[in-house]
Amino acid sequence: MKRECDPDFVQPWFFSYSGFTPDAEQFMTSKGVLWSTREDLDALLDHTGLRRLPGNI
Repeated sequence: MKRECDPDFVQPWFFSYSGFTPDAEQFMTSKGVLWSTREDLDALLDHTGLRRLPGNI
C-alpha cells in the first residue's frame, strides 16, 4: 500500500474471529494499532447495511 499509493498516513487495523489475548491487546494499544473482533465487525457491518462474513472459516 505505502509503496504503490504513497499515502500520508497508514493505520494498521487487525481483525480476529476469536479475539486477541490480553497481551496482544495491550501491545496493539501501546503501538496505536486498531483491532476488531468478530462481534465488533458484525456490528459495523449491520450498522452499514453490509453482509456479515460467513460463519465458519
